[in-house]
This record gives sequence, C-alpha cells and structure tokens, in this order.
Amino acid sequence: MQKILNAILQIEHVNGALFINPDGSVACSRFSTPVSRPPEDFAWIGLIEQFSGFREADVTFTDLRLYLRLTDNGCLVALLEPYAVIAMIRLQCDVLLSAVKKSKSHGLRRFFKK
Repeated sequence: MQKILNAILQIEHVNGALFINPDGSVACSRFSTPVSRPPEDFAWIGLIEQFSGFREADVTFTDLRLYLRLTDNGCLVALLEPYAVIAMIRLQCDVLLSAVKKSKSHGLRRFFKK
C-alpha cells in the first residue's frame, strides 16, 4: 500500500494520500509536507459512511480538494490542491488499485493449481 501512496504523491498538486480501513482507522498515510495534526486524529468513519453508496467522490473546499475512492477493503483518500487535474489522479488510482486487486486475487489459489 505504501507503493500506491508514493505513486499518487508523485502526481503534480497532490499533497497527501492515505488508505482508511472500513472501521475508520488509518492503515497507512503519506504526505509531501509535514501536517499539523496526524491523520489518526480525524473521525474518518463518518466520511466513509457519508460516501458509502459511491465508488468515488471529488469534494472541493476553498483551499483543499479531496478525492475519495472506495474499495472493498477500505477507502483511498488523496489530498489535493484545488486546481489539481483529477483525470490524472483517477487514472493513477485505477491502475494502482487494479494491480493490488489482481495480486490479492491469486492468494492461496496459486498453490492449488491442477
């Protein structure tokens, strides 16, 4: 998961990325600059519950933008500058999350091939 977050941080105008477990706890996080409060201090479960019916969401504030991508095993959150190109971030998330899904799908099945 750290590789995914690092890849997202390489995109221009991305300030941070984190992956939140379904219970609201932060699985891992990466930021390009120091943050004033650790991400574990926030009640992420409320955010996940608000967007539970969506696959993805783009929320824009005055000086911050959030890109949320809900998956089967949690929520990927990218903290962006307001003028970030969302298409590039969406594409990168698609590629990275599909790679993770494929690698997890093989699991123990690889040992039981005929």
